[in-house]
Parts: sequence; structure tokens; C-alpha cells
Amino acid sequence: MRIRELSPNQKFQGFLALRNVILKHGGGGPFLDLRLGDGETEAVGRVWGFDGQPPRSNTVLWVEGVVGLYNNQSQLILSSFRPARPEEYRPGTFLPRCPVDGTRLWERLRQLAGLVAEPRLSRLLALVFADPDLAERFRQAPGAVRHHHAYIGGLLHHTVNVTERALALAAGAVLETDMLVTGALLHDLGKMDEYSWDGVTLGVTDQGRFVGHIVLGMITVNRLAGSIPGLDGVFFDRLLHILASHHGKQEWGSPVEPCTREALLVHMADLADSRLFKMEEARLLAPAGENWSPPVPELGRVWAGEAAERG
Repeated sequence: MRIRELSPNQKFQGFLALRNVILKHGGGGPFLDLRLGDGETEAVGRVWGFDGQPPRSNTVLWVEGVVGLYNNQSQLILSSFRPARPEEYRPGTFLPRCPVDGTRLWERLRQLAGLVAEPRLSRLLALVFADPDLAERFRQAPGAVRHHHAYIGGLLHHTVNVTERALALAAGAVLETDMLVTGALLHDLGKMDEYSWDGVTLGVTDQGRFVGHIVLGMITVNRLAGSIPGLDGVFFDRLLHILASHHGKQEWGSPVEPCTREALLVHMADLADSRLFKMEEARLLAPAGENWSPPVPELGRVWAGEAAERG
């Protein structure tokens, strides 16, 4: 069953992963607010007039119902559901996968790390990307649970993009390229610990909720740096500053705002990559024949004329 192939008023049945469920109360009585996914697309689900025990998140359900429309957005209105039996599905089916070949992305990341000649920074990158456990977690981790690069391998995909964008922005600027590349490659390192992907849906770990990926990444980098002679003082603080400030503003989650050239460019590259990703997703969500997408948080409506023409 593929959510993307469904249209309003169409009946459906099949297996979907349940990422989140909330029991709510409205004018018509209690109902379930669900977030359902097929491994490629997520959709809002509803069970009206619900009376019973809600299903558990991060499980697979067999569902049956009809596609409804609310505020021009499709909803899956479930008439019945049950927990899927283990023999009825493969867990990996419901985890979204990177659209770009992971082996190629990993090779590109290693090439980018190889650009760093400064011995202390080069050694730090080796401790991360040559360590079998850390490297495997980095290759598997999502870039987010929902907002951008929310799929297995999303952290790797986003990191390569951000590093390449930062280098492009740095063309002609006077700065320390080794510091820039190292900061870009490590800026989201904490997402390995912030997110979970061991079930049928992507989630946030307890540590991720308590601490967040910016601080988690800084903790990991600080721990690894302790074994590298000379990686300390102001030089090391400037690297940590890139991680701390890459969201750009305190109201966007950064403890501090960029105050070095390298930190500013990593922030700009990170923002560009995440927002371009959101814009492309919004364009694909535009109804056939429509030139504009539905409203997108932080972006508003996005021009989708080209997508509409293709539709």
C-alpha cells in the first residue's frame, strides 16, 4: 500500500507503520489522531468515535478505510485496524531510505575529510569516520524525524551537502578551509544519539529530548579531542563554536550565534540545504494543476508551477 497513490474518497486497506498516536476529545466525542507511514510517505490518520485502548506507537497496523480531505489536505479515515502479526511484514520496509546511493555518499564524505591537512583536525575526523561503530551509526542515522532528510542515511546525505555548499560559499573568501570543512562534517554529529531507527519508525531518544543534537555533538567531539595532543584552547573552541552556532540564532536552538567566518558559512550552508529540501518536498505536494504548494512552516506557499505542468 502506497499513500502517495491514494486520492480523495478512495477506499484502501493494507499495512502501515504507526509513528505516533494521541487520544483526543472533540465535539463528536473521543477520536484517535494518528501519524501513519509506508516507508516513503507519511499521512495523518483519524479514527472517529474511538472507544478502547489506543494502539502503540512504533508498531505496524493493518488498516482499512477511506481517504478524506480536510483543509485541502488528505487524511486517512480508518474504519477498522488491528496490530499486524510479525510474519506479515518486514520492519525495514517502513523505514524511509535515502534516495542517493549511500556508498557513493560515504566515498564523497571521505574525500571531503581528506581535504583537511591540519594534523589535529585530520586526526579528529579519523577518530569519527574510521571508527567502525561511529562510522556505521553515522551512515545509518536520519537527518531528522520529520523536517528534512528524514530517512535512513539522511545524516550522511545532509552532511555531504552542507560541506559542499559551505565550500562553494567560501570561494574567494579569506578563511581557514580546514576548520570550515571539519566543522561542516561534524556539525550534526549529535544526531547519531538524538534519533532512533531500530523499530519501524524514526524516533527521538530520551537523550535526544533531554539534551539535543547540538550539545550531544559537542560532548562527543570534546571526548574524542581529549586524545589528540594540542587540540585545545582557542583553536578547539573555534571548532566547537561551529557546532554550537550552526542553527544561526538562539531562537532557532543555537546556544550562541555565529561569530567567525567559518561558523557563519556552515550555518548558511545548513540553512540552505534544509530549506531547499523542504521546498522540493512542498513542490511535490502541490495538487495537480496547481502552481503553488500548500503552506509550509517557515516558507509559506512555494512555487510549484513546474511540478504542476508535469502533473
